[in-house]
Amino acid sequence: MNLLNICAWIKKNALHVPRKICIRDADQEISYEEIFRAVNAFAAVLLKHGVEKGDRVLISIANTPEFVIAYMATLWCGGIAVPVHPLYTPYEFHNIISDCEPAAAIIEAGNSGKITLLTSLEGMKHVSTTGEKGSFHNALSAACSSGTYVDTDDHDTAVIIYSYGIHGYPMGAMLTHGNLNHNAGIFLTCFGVDASDVSLGLIPFFHAFGASQVMLTTLKCGGTLQLQNGMNINNLAATLKRGISVITAVPKTFYALARHPAFKDLDFRQVKLLLSGGSCLPLTVYRDFKTRFGKDIRQGYGLTEASPACTMNRAEDLRPDSIGTTVSGVEVRIVDEQDRTVGCNEIGELIFRGPNVMKGYYKRPVETGEIIRDGWLYTGDLGYRDERQNLVITGMKKEMLITSGYNVYPGEIESALRAHPQIAEAKVVGLPDVMSGEVPAAYIVRTHQSLDVESIKSFLSHKFIHYKIPRRIKFINSISEIDDSSVSAEADKAHWIV
Repeated sequence: MNLLNICAWIKKNALHVPRKICIRDADQEISYEEIFRAVNAFAAVLLKHGVEKGDRVLISIANTPEFVIAYMATLWCGGIAVPVHPLYTPYEFHNIISDCEPAAAIIEAGNSGKITLLTSLEGMKHVSTTGEKGSFHNALSAACSSGTYVDTDDHDTAVIIYSYGIHGYPMGAMLTHGNLNHNAGIFLTCFGVDASDVSLGLIPFFHAFGASQVMLTTLKCGGTLQLQNGMNINNLAATLKRGISVITAVPKTFYALARHPAFKDLDFRQVKLLLSGGSCLPLTVYRDFKTRFGKDIRQGYGLTEASPACTMNRAEDLRPDSIGTTVSGVEVRIVDEQDRTVGCNEIGELIFRGPNVMKGYYKRPVETGEIIRDGWLYTGDLGYRDERQNLVITGMKKEMLITSGYNVYPGEIESALRAHPQIAEAKVVGLPDVMSGEVPAAYIVRTHQSLDVESIKSFLSHKFIHYKIPRRIKFINSISEIDDSSVSAEADKAHWIV
């Protein structure tokens, strides 16, 4: 078997440690042997319905065993997994499926509107639904043969992960088997994660961070994946008492762990690794967590286009306010506007090169050429390197904000607001928020005084998932009233309408 196809890890572990627990949640434990059989069976289902090498298979479900099975089965038969947030609105969902043109889909039962969209697509070969009334497990039980394993090259696309980007329309980052193999190995080399570890599966697997650094890392080393679907405080507290040794989460989770009374009696002495990513970890959260539990939180940096990890903080030289140094095989430069490398402690744009850099954006060579030049990935993030080679993020060159680990692009929201018949102009900015890092806020020039905040939020709720909807709105007479200093000065003032 060609081990360049990353789903080969499942078979290897099923052969060597068949009864080892691969996945567990609140209700069940599933061994590597059982997971391999399920992956094989669902690969057979996809092949039976005509899915071929290179076909896109959309997966829009939460962190469940079905996600892992569908993801790995897609790769088993040479397909390309396209994970999509299950809470995207039909508008967002339609934009993505129109671009990727999936041949098959796995979606939660009950999403009748989205299922109708999928079944009406030209070229759609199979739609499987999960949940109590879903067809997924019936299809597994009815599978009468094993799925044919399809060899892949490390340059073959394994997954396409979509974000809307600064252009305001969805772009799919094509990550290869080689990209994911590299990124899944980072925890093994940097932090000594191994088959004895139990990793918390809280970060959504449709997110590059959750897929590579949690799900795929665990499958590669033969560890155990403890699934946690959603941030329910009591459920999470119970889960963390089940021998978790690797906790990877966004800063908002660590804020809750450091502050919420439900977590105050937890014992983290057995935890090998605590890693924060998705957005910058505030120093106050780091200090509060260490005061409560006596453990350091490491911080990493990455972006979807880099599979995603580029840097990690090391225990031997931990600077809590930095993103650490580059991971194995990855190079970094910090450059000015003329692409010249700047000196130590000088601010410039971070660019990376290495086996983690994506193949490109799906069907978008122009946009790919804008972000990847001569093999270097231009991140749009600003920062500097200190005397110890630690990298520190200082801001963003691109128009983007990060809320609870999710990228939000102001241009996308502004375009939607301008389409409202009673809005003449709009400007979306990010405001600091202790829980989420940043939240979107909107300045709006309205043509009718009758237009109110609730009407605007209702209008946007039909287009966007909840975290993209401006948390605060301010009506103004002209966009010219806004500048960076006014946004900063007004960030904490009460005249924003919530």
